[in-house]
Amino acid sequence: MKRLKFGIEIEFIGITREAAATIVADFFGTGFFYEGGELKERDIADEKHRIWRVVRDASIEAFAEEEQCELVTPILQYEDLECLKQLLQNMQQLGARVNRSCGLHIHVDGKNFTPQAIVNLVTLIGSRELLLYKALSIPKDRMKYCKRINDDLVDLILEKKPESLAELKKVWYLESPYETSEGKYHSTRYHGLNLHALFSNGTVEFRLFNSTLEPDRVQAYLQFTLALCKQAMIHKKAVMKKTRIENVKYAFRCFLIRLGLNGDEFKTCRKVMLENLTGDSAWKG
Repeated sequence: MKRLKFGIEIEFIGITREAAATIVADFFGTGFFYEGGELKERDIADEKHRIWRVVRDASIEAFAEEEQCELVTPILQYEDLECLKQLLQNMQQLGARVNRSCGLHIHVDGKNFTPQAIVNLVTLIGSRELLLYKALSIPKDRMKYCKRINDDLVDLILEKKPESLAELKKVWYLESPYETSEGKYHSTRYHGLNLHALFSNGTVEFRLFNSTLEPDRVQAYLQFTLALCKQAMIHKKAVMKKTRIENVKYAFRCFLIRLGLNGDEFKTCRKVMLENLTGDSAWKG
């Protein structure tokens, strides 16, 4: 999982985009360039010449328009995680914060996903979706931006058994057949698992997470996402099975362990992902 490339979009408030761009530029010892445009974008190059962006997101509820902030990382690797965590800590110390309207999105490089891996990912999430959404405690007013996967879509994918991304793409867009699939802002993007991103820009997007600037929490969300993707890649066959669960905390802990998130290295990840669930994580009951 640590070989997978990713990018993160983190929405926040509390400071202006100008101030946020200055913090990022100071962190890397560079400056920023104001691109403007609809997103009022500010670009900052790091020491590897990768571009970090601070942009506007109009969905964020903020005191002023200039405080509708989103940090967009470049393509990162797992070893960049400590750098990102330190940057987020700096931003917190200088006044950045989040509220209920803010989300956090993780993009995983789509190059390593076969059509079967995507089918596996859809079923892995679809079969545990209620549990996952409980664990992440997503506010109701933000659900419109990260809707659950349609059960009919999952059934259709399993029935059609697409053997190419082109076939999978046809099934995905059946939900909105009269809408062009070109461009970023297709309506199907507003799902917790966004495959429109895969077909439009080559990444699998996870829109499930409430935003946070807490370094350990961001790390936990990333580790969970990468482990989920890795599991989808190594599975040979997708199985869609929803069962009634009495002890949700124990069930989700077992799922995390099956994803490989066991041991001291992932202790914080397990803690973060289990904290909103009821039950006993050590006993099935």
